[in-house]
Formats: sequence, C-alpha cells, structure tokens
Amino acid sequence: MASDLRGLLAYGSLIHPDEYRALPGLIAAIPVRVQGYRRIFNQTPSWRKGEGKRIAVLNVIPSPVDSINAICLVLASETLSTLARRERGYVLEEVPDARLSFDRAIDAGSFPERFLIYRGRVGLQDHTLLANPEYLNLCMEGAKSWGENFYRLFLKSTYINAASSA
Repeated sequence: MASDLRGLLAYGSLIHPDEYRALPGLIAAIPVRVQGYRRIFNQTPSWRKGEGKRIAVLNVIPSPVDSINAICLVLASETLSTLARRERGYVLEEVPDARLSFDRAIDAGSFPERFLIYRGRVGLQDHTLLANPEYLNLCMEGAKSWGENFYRLFLKSTYINAASSA
C-alpha cells in the first residue's frame, strides 16, 4: 500500500472526465461498486445554483441492502485538502475495502491506504428537493463516459427524491 494515497469514491459530478482529470495529484480513476450506500438527490448545494426546488445535488446515505457504482479516484492525500472547499457541504467517511469490488485491478504501487466517500451534512439534506438539471446532465454525461453498463447501473442506483427512494 502507498501510505500517501487515498481512494476517493466519486459518485456524482466527479465521475465526469472534465471534473476528475482537473484534480491535482490524480494517479488513477477506476470503476468500482460500493456496498452499503444509496445514491440520492437530496443534498442542498454549497456552490452550485439552481431554481426553486430544482437545486439538489447527489448524496449517499447508508443502506444495508443497496449498492452504487462509482469511480475510485486514486489521489495523493494532499489533494483532499484542495477538494475541501468545493465539497464543504459534505463530510469524508472512511469506507472499509471489504465493501468494494473493482471492475479492474489497481496497480500494487498505487493501491490506496484508505478509501473515502463524501456524505452530505445532515443539516443540508432535504428530501423535498429535485435534481439540479445542469448538475444532473453533468452526472449523466460522466456516467455515459464510463460505458453503457456503468451508465445503466448509475441510472438504476440513483434516486431523485424521498418518494422515489421508498
């Protein structure tokens, strides 16, 4: 394991190539399945704009029966501090590697010491919100960029609001 590397599990706009490729310290981007989470549009954005109730960005909530597909961004640990402002509406949570299944192998020299995921701050979650259309398009384009299977699973494992997550 490389002690200065982290695996950030990206599940929203950071799956888009234009978003993750701009990150300093990016080592690799690898598709992954993450057990124990449900992806949902219920997060009040900290910097994205929208109109009315159509402002929500993606969040993950614990769920013992659900899983999501994501991209494991293998990053130099200092990159997380550069993401802190952008992701200020979220907190980082460690994910045990036993919850992960990778679509392809990670080079042993770039295997992260820890895997992390951003979860929305509780006070910023609102199940009455709808997806921000521009953000939704960015996420859909990002999912499509990883191939048809990834895209289909993204659609299947993404919920719009409380009514659709029951």
